[in-house]
Order: sequence, then structure tokens, then C-alpha cells
Amino acid sequence: MKEIRIRNPHAKAKALLEMNSKQASLQFQQYTTEEQLAIIETVWDAKDREELYYLVPDCAELIQRSPTENVMQMALTHLGTGQSAGILSGASSEQLSDIVDLIAYQNDKLDETQFEAWLMEMLHAGEEVFENMLRSIDPQLLGEFFWNRLKLATSKSNVIPYPAFLVEEALISPEDLSYDTEDTQLLIEMLYAADGNLFQSLMEYIFLEDATAIDGYAREIKARTTREAAKARIAERDKERGITEEDLDKLVDLNHVHLDQNQSRKSSPQNGLTEEDLEQLVDRDNPQLDE
Repeated sequence: MKEIRIRNPHAKAKALLEMNSKQASLQFQQYTTEEQLAIIETVWDAKDREELYYLVPDCAELIQRSPTENVMQMALTHLGTGQSAGILSGASSEQLSDIVDLIAYQNDKLDETQFEAWLMEMLHAGEEVFENMLRSIDPQLLGEFFWNRLKLATSKSNVIPYPAFLVEEALISPEDLSYDTEDTQLLIEMLYAADGNLFQSLMEYIFLEDATAIDGYAREIKARTTREAAKARIAERDKERGITEEDLDKLVDLNHVHLDQNQSRKSSPQNGLTEEDLEQLVDRDNPQLDE
């Protein structure tokens, strides 16, 4: 990293935040990227930090060179409002993937309310942001999220005696589904438009699962596999970056994220299986899970 000439970055950050936006932008752009990042890093408040990023007309480089936790902290201040487009549009696919892993799983299970708000936030941030997220997200995470939210429309499923055939032959489109909410329908339609192959994989994940497999608990076993894979990815990234879960908790409080309740709704409750129940099922039947 190049030498930082600023003796007191925190004082400089405070001074910039007190200036009018035009004056602050002109002065901030006189610094090197390293110096700009040094100034930003001294600011704890997410909204103040975001204001500093926006002093550069194209702040994508600054955002992508920042720790994922900082980007996440700023985005979370807008979660449920659709107002984080500036930050999210500058984030890299890797950063978006990291954030999804971190926000989706809370207390060892999928937080569907928070995850739905995050998906809607990315969608409202623009098609490019949404598509970047889809390219980097674990498809099985989407399968777990949409599992109880989609059904084959009655008019379509009654056409032939074996509706699974429609899925196997890739004959399903968003118009052939019924949805629990309008938000679910919007997400599926945008996913279909962005990546037809991912949509097909999602249909197969949801509709081709044998309901009798492993005493009917195939979904819960798949969900645990997906969750453990995410935890492993998070642990590996934390190790590479030299941070701990305690460090992350200090930067981003995921247990106190304020959501727009009109936009984010809790889905149907899970059936209450414990980790011990799933362990017995896995050990007994040694199922072959999808990669």
C-alpha cells in the first residue's frame, strides 16, 4: 500500500462531513485511493461512511476495496427500503455473495424474513445488482427459501397425470406457478428473466424431490447441508482475512436489523426437527444429496 500522507484521517473525515457536498467532493478527490480509504475507515457511523463514499462520482473501486463487513453495514441501514442502490451497485459479486451468506443464516437456521428483505433490496437496487447476486449465490439456498412459497398452478398440473414431467422437460415458466405473495412472484419473474438455467434448477430442487425419501425429511437434510456449506465458507473467509465472529459482531449487529414490515413477512414455520433428529436420519440412511 502506498504511503498515507494524512496525519489525522479521523479529523479530515470530520471536516469533510461538515462541508457542503460540492466543496467536500472536490477536496476528497484530491487524495489517493489509499488515503480516501484511510479516511473512510476512521468513521464508525454507517450513514456518515456512506456519505464519504459518495464524494467520488464513481465509487465502485472504493467499495470493492473495502472490507465486506463495511459494505454490509451500510447496506443494512437501508434494508427493507430499497435505498441502498448506490452501495450495492458498486459492490463486487464476491462481496454480494459474502453478504448473502452472512445475512441468511441466523442462530443456525435460515432467517427467511431477513433474507427476503435482502433479496428485495438487491432487486430494487437494479437488474445488474440482482443478476450479480444470482451468479454468486448458492442455488440450494434459493431452493430452501422458495420451497413452501411456490406451487404448480392447478390449471397446469391437471393437464397430465404426472406434473413432474413438466419440470423434467423444462416446460415450466413463472406463469405456470402460484405464489404465496406478490413479492415472491416478482422475485421469481426477475430470476427467470435473469437466468433461465437457474430457474430450471430451482424448479427441479422444489418439485422433483421424492416426498417419501428419508421418511419425508429430505428438505430438512438438504437445508442442513446448505447451511453447513455456508458456515464453512464464512469460516474460511474469516480465516483468510484474520477476523473472528466477535469482530464481525462488533461491526455489524445482525440481531438488530430494522426491517420494513410491509415489505418483509415471515413465512410458514418449520416443522421443528432438531439437529439430533437430522443426525439420526443421515447416519441411518446415508442419503445421496445433490451437489
